[in-house]
Amino acid sequence: MHQTDRSGMCGFWGFATWLAHNYGIRAVLFNRCDYGRSICTQYASGTASVVAQTQPAVQWAYAHGAKRVVLFGASVGAGDALEAAGLVPGISAVVAVSDAGNDTTVDQNVDARKDDVPTLFAVAPLDPLAPLATIQQLYSEVPGAPKKIIVLNGDASMHGFQLLTAPSPLAVSLATWILQPTS
Repeated sequence: MHQTDRSGMCGFWGFATWLAHNYGIRAVLFNRCDYGRSICTQYASGTASVVAQTQPAVQWAYAHGAKRVVLFGASVGAGDALEAAGLVPGISAVVAVSDAGNDTTVDQNVDARKDDVPTLFAVAPLDPLAPLATIQQLYSEVPGAPKKIIVLNGDASMHGFQLLTAPSPLAVSLATWILQPTS
């Protein structure tokens, strides 16, 4: 899912290409309405928006051969992925990189408590938009298992898909997480 930036295209192109070439993972990149260059004439707002715009992508992935679907988002997209994980059927796991909240005004802790799928959080320790204490609180609220939190050692203030320079240790860890089978 998109990052916060409402201009341009989804910033996951390089990471998605690397996943495909090195791990055989098919990535479906999408921006929700009003993000990137997406054009939507009418769409729901709030939580209904996350469900209405995420569910078709999940269904499309299964219709095109996916055995499991892992939602992956950065920044506000991470918050949207966490929210969708508790609401959209068929999601196998979720990865939230630099979770900076969501754009639906739903309390992130409420979202986390609904997330019953395997969940991985990744964050830089001094990320100004995703404070480590907030990520640790969200992690503690997630009932899904397994769950994991990765706090990076490198550039302590990086945010979002900036952390996904492949083949960094984080990129490899995330690829391994995406591939792990869930029960």
